[in-house]
Amino acid sequence: MYLATDNQEEQVRIARGFASIKSKELMKKVAEFAISPKVRKQDTIIILSSIGIGKDGRDFVWEFFKNHWKLLHDNYPVRFHKYS
Repeated sequence: MYLATDNQEEQVRIARGFASIKSKELMKKVAEFAISPKVRKQDTIIILSSIGIGKDGRDFVWEFFKNHWKLLHDNYPVRFHKYS
């Protein structure tokens, strides 16, 4: 469904729907999809955070982040600004 629409608002609604996933196997498939080139970078964060809403999802996403740290760090760098 996510790939079937070009409407960004609809993609975000679909991404938020991933919060209802209970299966670890499906969480893994969706998380791998989230970091694929098929997904806009800003939607990757929405998808992963949606999976992480529940306790099981939160534990899964934490492990996923640890296992994919380099890729996530390289694609989503934190920028610090010095304010004077």
